[in-house]
Amino acid sequence: MHTTGNLVADTICRTAEIGLTITDAADAGLFTAIDAAPVAVDDQCPGCKHPGVLRDHVTRQLADLPVVGFPTRLHVRVPRFTCANDACGRKIFQASLAHVLTTGRN
Repeated sequence: MHTTGNLVADTICRTAEIGLTITDAADAGLFTAIDAAPVAVDDQCPGCKHPGVLRDHVTRQLADLPVVGFPTRLHVRVPRFTCANDACGRKIFQASLAHVLTTGRN
């Protein structure tokens, strides 16, 4: 899988295996904070399957586990979309990370 961030960091933290790329990292004192984003995003509305229009992003914390012996918090910046289909009952939806978390897994 091709990533757009730091390949070394993505490999060490194994974010590339789950379809994420590291965008930033920092020593936050008691833990290491890692910011990541999906490499590929599905912008299809889950209601009508039409493509959505990017609205904004939300941050989700997916993990709190040790990396190289230090507590680590993984924050993923997830895009939210507005459905462009006026006939659809769904107006706002978040990109699903379900396909991201199963990518590369056998």
